[in-house]
Amino acid sequence: MSRISTDNTRWPLRFDPATPHRYRSVWPGRNLIDFIGDYLQRKANAVAVVDRGARYTFAQVMQSVEAMASALESLGIGSGDVVTFQLPNWVQAVVLHLACLRIGAVVNPVVPIYREKELNYILEDAGTALLVIPDTYRGFDYPALAARLHVKPRHIMVCGDPVPGLLHFDTLLREFAGKHPEGASIHPDALSYLLYTSGTEADPKGVEHTQNILLFDLINMIEMNRIDDHDVLFGASPVTHVTGLVYTLILPFIRGNKVCLFDTWVPAEAARIIEQERCTWTVGATPFLRDLLYNEDARKHDISSLRSFRCGGADVPPSLILDAQAHGLRAYRSYGCTEHPTISGVLYSDETKSATTDGLLHSHIEMKCVDPDDASRVLGSGEIGEILTRGPDMSMGYHRPELNDKAFDEDGWFRTGDLGFLDADRYITITGRKKDIVIRKGENISTKELENILVRHPGVAEIAVIGMPDGERGERVCAVVVPRTAEGFTFADMTAILQEAGVARQKFPEQLELLESLPTTAAGKVRKSQIRKDLIEAMEQKQA
Repeated sequence: MSRISTDNTRWPLRFDPATPHRYRSVWPGRNLIDFIGDYLQRKANAVAVVDRGARYTFAQVMQSVEAMASALESLGIGSGDVVTFQLPNWVQAVVLHLACLRIGAVVNPVVPIYREKELNYILEDAGTALLVIPDTYRGFDYPALAARLHVKPRHIMVCGDPVPGLLHFDTLLREFAGKHPEGASIHPDALSYLLYTSGTEADPKGVEHTQNILLFDLINMIEMNRIDDHDVLFGASPVTHVTGLVYTLILPFIRGNKVCLFDTWVPAEAARIIEQERCTWTVGATPFLRDLLYNEDARKHDISSLRSFRCGGADVPPSLILDAQAHGLRAYRSYGCTEHPTISGVLYSDETKSATTDGLLHSHIEMKCVDPDDASRVLGSGEIGEILTRGPDMSMGYHRPELNDKAFDEDGWFRTGDLGFLDADRYITITGRKKDIVIRKGENISTKELENILVRHPGVAEIAVIGMPDGERGERVCAVVVPRTAEGFTFADMTAILQEAGVARQKFPEQLELLESLPTTAAGKVRKSQIRKDLIEAMEQKQA
């Protein structure tokens, strides 16, 4: 493999050391491909990827990477070209990701649940040169989706069965087997990743990352969570989301770990793979951990090899973490976002606080809480305010520059939009979203506080507390619950548990709605805006 180039002709270096929220290179002149070269010879024949029953060594993966990188070059894809892929957790995503880094293309993963509206927007906003899709996934026809798009990339490639008129992943691998690309890898401080947020309120926002940013993030994670090359990673978080990308596509190739890919969540099958491969470490959203602990079929398998479960992406009830710890699984809460992937969460920290807070702040992270109505007023330890962060693993900002003025202040602090506080021991507690406060008769009511209490009820599987328009109060508090059992969950049940918890009466929800499921983003976050919209529309139809 050729050494990296410091030139990136189509995308200028956008990692500006003079800008406060952007930091100098941690490892000048090194990128992910160089890290792989550090251990490839000694681990060439070790298993790197397990996917749907097949096993691939590091040597086999890198041979495929070289072939795919050569194929991409033959298509005119090179430095700075955007490659968008809408792939599940398959080995093809592993190969394509590394092939892009090999030739300096910009990696743009898109969650498989997106359809025409979101995909058209992203392809146009990113200026995609190549779109890579599965043939089918979870019964959906992706080539048919691609045919309906009004934004057309230069090339479309399909993984799985061949489709007339589209490039075919496996055919290109065979055609370019044994060949090596001519281009050099992207400079570690140039744009390398374009990640779109889930878009719970509006169009997705493209977040720019360099290899250096994510490598720093992961090296720090490895050290703080004691991950060595004997750990076996279980990869169920979508690789098209920042969590899956970082911990499933990048981490194994920094540390030389085996990763077991899992593309469609089935609790019993997940537990079977963990047992079979003796997986030791994973990261995932709340439903994954809940299923591994409580699903009857999953509990038939031995998952005792799993020493760590890093949990985040959606609300994590303290009781869930404590139950995991009681079962011998060191689970812990964490906090991060696409713009700043790893803010908190350390494996070997206080067990109680790992359950009751959102994790220990990482040592290199700067964080402060400010008055939501007056950002110039910095709050003290334990005071709830809007969370602002800064650090060397912060993104470069948004793809649309006009979005940065709102998201970053003049000193480079990122406005997360989350409300919470930092205690004296540097543990973070998230209390809700800045825009996720119900204002009833002028009083701010935290929805997170109510959710954390109500989810403890045995009749509650999932919950979202939202504000509904109310002519008298401004807003009224509405609890939206997915019942765990056929008996359901009643208004009286809700009132009783809040009374038992000692919650002030004025915080009690006036409305209870029962649903079969809650709409979520790809990251597992509940789409409260969609719930609110649906309930308002239903209310208006009744009144009509």
